[in-house]
Amino acid sequence: MASSSPASPSAFTARTSFGPAVAARLLLDASWTGQEDVPVVGPDDLTPEGMAAVLSEVLDRPVRAEFVTGAEHKARMIRSGASEAWAQSMADMADAQNGQGFYGAAQPTTPDLAPTGFRQWCEEVFKPAALPH
Repeated sequence: MASSSPASPSAFTARTSFGPAVAARLLLDASWTGQEDVPVVGPDDLTPEGMAAVLSEVLDRPVRAEFVTGAEHKARMIRSGASEAWAQSMADMADAQNGQGFYGAAQPTTPDLAPTGFRQWCEEVFKPAALPH
């Protein structure tokens, strides 16, 4: 796992949590007019190191968080085939989030909209996809 901010919690929302039911609920709410943010943040408040610890337990193998600069992240993306522009935009986004904080960070978790925790997602989705069958 690569991250550039060791102390900041990383927001997580499982795709399976934020699906058609949540979209329908938001779209059918007649009281909502105009435009505003709708935070959809899972129930966990884990740092990258906390996420690595959960992954280690679920996969029964060591996983560590590696903290990198925006420039290091960009270089890795380019080595993996990303375009210069894409890699720069991702590095800029990571640097902005690290410098200004995650957007919506002041919002509490929203387990009614995103009930799947990181451990549950790791066990149900990540582990079956990551380990050989």
